[in-house]
Amino acid sequence: MTEEKCHDPNKLVKIILKSSDHAIDFANDNLIHRKEFDTTIEHIEHALKIAVESPTKQYLHNTITLLGTRGSGKTSFLLSIKKRIEEAINTNSSTVQLSKAIVLEIIDPTLIEEKGHVFLNVISLIKDLVENQLDHNECSPSSIGSSPINRKTWRSSLSKLAAGLPSIDGIGSRDVEDWQDPEFVMENGLKAVSASQKLLENFNKFIDLSLKILSRQAFILIFDDIDVDSSKGWVVLETIRKYFTGSKLITILSGDLELYTIVVRQQKWKHFGEEIIKYEGKDNLEEFRSQVTKLTAQYMLKIMQPQYRIHLNNLLYRKNTNKGLGLEVAVDSNSPSSKLEDLYIKILNNYGVHNKVQSEVFITFLLSQPVRSQIQFLIAFQDIIIGNTEDALDNNKVSDIFLSNLLDQKIDVLDSVSTPKYLVSVILKFLLSKNKLEDLYQLQPSTTDENTNAALFSLSLILSNSIKTGNRFLIIDYMIKIGFIRNLIPILPYEITNVHSNNLRPTIDDLCRRTGVFHDIVLRDLMGKIQSYLLGALEFESTIQDVTPYFIQLKALESVSKKGEKNRIDEIFNGENINKASRILAFIPSYIASYSYKNQSRTCFSLYMVLSSIGEVVKQYDSVLKYLEESEKTRLLKQLLSEVSQIRSYPIVGFGEKQIDKSSPKNSNEIAFTNIKESSSDTTDDLLVNAILVWLSSDLKFAPASYMLGKILTRFFFAMNNIAEESSKDISLDVLIHRQVISLMNAILIEDTRENLNGMAFKLNINNTNTDDKIFIENLKKINDNEDSLSERLVLSRWILSCPLLVAYLKSDSNEDLFSALDSFLNTEYCKTELLSFNLNSLLREVALRSQGGDLDEYNMVSGKPEMLSNISSVVDALKENDIPFDWFEKTDDRAKIINSNKQIKKYISSIFSSTNKITKFREGLSKEGIKW
Repeated sequence: MTEEKCHDPNKLVKIILKSSDHAIDFANDNLIHRKEFDTTIEHIEHALKIAVESPTKQYLHNTITLLGTRGSGKTSFLLSIKKRIEEAINTNSSTVQLSKAIVLEIIDPTLIEEKGHVFLNVISLIKDLVENQLDHNECSPSSIGSSPINRKTWRSSLSKLAAGLPSIDGIGSRDVEDWQDPEFVMENGLKAVSASQKLLENFNKFIDLSLKILSRQAFILIFDDIDVDSSKGWVVLETIRKYFTGSKLITILSGDLELYTIVVRQQKWKHFGEEIIKYEGKDNLEEFRSQVTKLTAQYMLKIMQPQYRIHLNNLLYRKNTNKGLGLEVAVDSNSPSSKLEDLYIKILNNYGVHNKVQSEVFITFLLSQPVRSQIQFLIAFQDIIIGNTEDALDNNKVSDIFLSNLLDQKIDVLDSVSTPKYLVSVILKFLLSKNKLEDLYQLQPSTTDENTNAALFSLSLILSNSIKTGNRFLIIDYMIKIGFIRNLIPILPYEITNVHSNNLRPTIDDLCRRTGVFHDIVLRDLMGKIQSYLLGALEFESTIQDVTPYFIQLKALESVSKKGEKNRIDEIFNGENINKASRILAFIPSYIASYSYKNQSRTCFSLYMVLSSIGEVVKQYDSVLKYLEESEKTRLLKQLLSEVSQIRSYPIVGFGEKQIDKSSPKNSNEIAFTNIKESSSDTTDDLLVNAILVWLSSDLKFAPASYMLGKILTRFFFAMNNIAEESSKDISLDVLIHRQVISLMNAILIEDTRENLNGMAFKLNINNTNTDDKIFIENLKKINDNEDSLSERLVLSRWILSCPLLVAYLKSDSNEDLFSALDSFLNTEYCKTELLSFNLNSLLREVALRSQGGDLDEYNMVSGKPEMLSNISSVVDALKENDIPFDWFEKTDDRAKIINSNKQIKKYISSIFSSTNKITKFREGLSKEGIKW
């Protein structure tokens, strides 16, 4: 270049949003692709040098190609190039080479009329410039004689050029009848043929004369987006190849390299002709395809030589190659600016994305988008940029920007944006359609497919924002419909397309169809159907156990048991000493799974039924109850609890030839038992309802990131697996459900902390709690001791961990440290209320004993705490008081006796001995001290 480059490489580029929503010529400080701009100017100056030094040089193929995807800023870039050249001319600057050129108006082939031709458009642009100059010369006395070319000479060259134009495809027409006339052939036809043969020569003479009149050395011709319309794009490329090859016409193209390739390939296929494709294409299609590829590559190397290609890469490329973006953004010229990545972080924070590692995935996706899309994204969230987050979030803002991508992925945009209760179902359907539920369930835009990433990004933000704007039930909805179902993939594979045997084995697609997961049904009923389907699937695979990560089988408590109705689950829960609250809490996790292919059923118990009931309660409150009077809220919530605590029967689906039901199907979702006993003096249900209303009425607005919810369910699932594997057959039900609740709480706490308290995450023990509360208690204590622990940054944990319908399932006779740490974390004395005094633990212990066929009168259930093990004498006193025989704790080499004794200890003394290891240590302690009774 003959002057310094247009920019300081270390200077930040400022994007003004209100000036960037349409194509304009940008000043140097606002031009994103500065380096590419300099390179383009260098190419233009090099071409001008050739025009000056070798004005008659022909057959040049030095077209400058500006390449970028849709929305990459090509038009603005071209306008800036045009302005730069014009300013160099108008100001007579030191840019000598540029001042010797004249820029024609940018041609967009998509705006050319159907019957127009690019050649005519170029000639027309030049013609207008020259005639204006000639008119000026003739009207200005000082200009007379300044041009060596007069109008007549120039007109003559234009006429000669015009005579050959009809020979170009798409210009003029040839009437067959005229060519049958000998006189026409002699007088006109042969002249036209001669003019056609001299078309290139006449065109170059026309260019030369026109430039002399205009006192310039070269024309600069710019084509914008010729790749959009394949028919017109091909005409432009062919015109450049055939006629725009002189040194005095410098051509600049813009477009997408992939689309250019498609345009050329389409034409190369046509060159083979229909006949050869028809007769030889079937057997030689790959050979034809290979030839098309070779021809296309050579054509493009000729028309768009690599050394003249300028790539307007996305901002992600800029960041990776420049070791930083160097971009600032301001809403308008008067407002302060911020770094682009900082603004993206600020926007994402409003959608619950706080973790730096996770936010990088979302920012990488945004930076990979065309500049136009990023500008529109920033404009949509300019309220957040200037600090006004009130009512700034709108799901339509996201869906509008990525609408084409969402529609391409066949996502129901209307339901996603405007109907929260269908949102998670829409997400699930999308993930299943791609057979990527297990990989993409966290909705992170981390795939190699642009449309898939845009859909994941959009759905992730829409989900988080929908939760923040008053649809908290979506947290549970996501956990059940996506998190839980995703964890079933190892045992429920995807359906294989067009395979008849699909209906003979369980699949994840079949589960979703049969259970109604895509519909708006009661969440607890949905979970009951899923659990029953799962039971049938496990039985089909012969992998079913009494304690699974999904449910617990209570085999002796079936609707019809061998011991009669006294062991039926509803009879146990309706006992005389059972209060209303305990009855409700005991029934919520319970359901009956009935075989459709044999006259049997299974009574099951599942924490996932509790979780889905919580989701239904939250859903009804957020959509209906919160708008009602307090008395009406209480009445309807009590009614809702009554409904979700009804034990219902769900059909077990049969698979394989032996399990296919030949009879009429049983009704699903039927109420199995209705003989509920009530006492007017029992008001424990009021205590439960009031506690739930206090919890629901907390006006907490938070937007958990979708991937955080996914990570919680994955962590919880593995914990449930470990609990199932480590649980003995005789473990008490209250202990088992307590362990599961602790695992869920710990999973939520860890993932919430990792997302929102980055500095604290490494201090936590991220192992699963399995059969011990200690890990969870220590994690709570570490967070309680942290100075940020009382901040609003762990809102999700504080909200779910304080849910009465979870707290009530914790063992009330468990470690006091647990409830002390939990209360400190929640900053309340919530866990010390009546919720833990409903006697639910003793009821669940009774269920476990009845399920095992035990005799309740044989020994007393020993109450106590694990801390008692630190004092052998206190444990011995408790055992003596309850007539527990020393024989259970006698040290012996008889392994069978040890196993049987341990079963009895876990059955009756689980409140103190929660693991075999603790029993062994206590037994060794007794032997060492010589204690017997």
